[in-house]
Amino acid sequence: MAKSNECYILTRYLYVKREVENSLKQALLKKCEKETLFWAYELYYSGFIEDLLCIIFNIYYEYYYIVNPSFESYLIVKYKLLMNIDELNQPQIIYQIISNLIIRRKNEDVSKLLNMNKNINVDVCVNKKITLTKKFLDTQNDKYDELAKIILNVSVGEREKLMKKYEKIVEYFMLKGMLIKNNIRNVLKELKNVFIEPSIIVLAHIIQHYKEYNKEEMGKSVYINLDEEDEEEEMENFYTYHTQYDEKNDMYRNGWKVLKMVELYGIECSRGNDCNTKDIYEHWLYYASFSPIWKKRIENYEGKICDVERKVIFENEENMDEFYNRYDLELDEQSSEIKRKIMGC
Repeated sequence: MAKSNECYILTRYLYVKREVENSLKQALLKKCEKETLFWAYELYYSGFIEDLLCIIFNIYYEYYYIVNPSFESYLIVKYKLLMNIDELNQPQIIYQIISNLIIRRKNEDVSKLLNMNKNINVDVCVNKKITLTKKFLDTQNDKYDELAKIILNVSVGEREKLMKKYEKIVEYFMLKGMLIKNNIRNVLKELKNVFIEPSIIVLAHIIQHYKEYNKEEMGKSVYINLDEEDEEEEMENFYTYHTQYDEKNDMYRNGWKVLKMVELYGIECSRGNDCNTKDIYEHWLYYASFSPIWKKRIENYEGKICDVERKVIFENEENMDEFYNRYDLELDEQSSEIKRKIMGC
């Protein structure tokens, strides 16, 4: 597959993918359940399941794990279920993950430490040669900043070095009488295909051990479980809208109506004013072709992606007409409100 400009990968309803990911994170942290579900399903039905799960895991370890450690095993089980499914026929798993994560209490310690560490000079940290002695670990009881430097500056390729540091810290807590089930190697093994730095997972585990040792209150292990009928009712607003088949004219003719039927949310725009709407309107199908859902649609009508001209070329005119009648959402002809929600500019 040719490489698309990352800024212009379009999703099922022609949102810019990067902005969908940003909006998902913002909605989840604000605990806006319906909006979070909308963005999650926008990625899911566009075919970006792995990207969606990556975002969820990163948010979980940055904001939720410390006070909700038991949710980790639940999340991994759901992740494995989704990864073992070839088709998009288990949308209820996404609903279960979001609805159960969003009710949990947050803790921003890991996120703050990650932001602080972005401005740290790695060489200065290494040259200090801080060792994980009992005296040093005692000083990290409520600040964690020096400890975070040590953990976060272990490179991705030095996993065994990271594990040894973690195991030394576990030993420190066990000598203090804590009972720790050291299963982090299994966690990292299960999540080896999720794009999240192992050091972030390890840091979250370490800080959680400190919280537990200090007997800080943890979140409750409460889970929302709906029966199949109730789940179906909750999810029905997030399914992908399809055009209707016109039997009289033997053609799909309602593609332009789709965006009017969807309860759209406006993106949390992170790119400022660099949105080139003219370029997107002109080459929308080319940019959409980098989403699995649109790629499959194009292939079904024998379309070929032309990177040079940034367009899709169809084998014959009949296929082209049927494709556009069925799938042309006519974004440039939509109302200003719909354009604003989708483009953010």
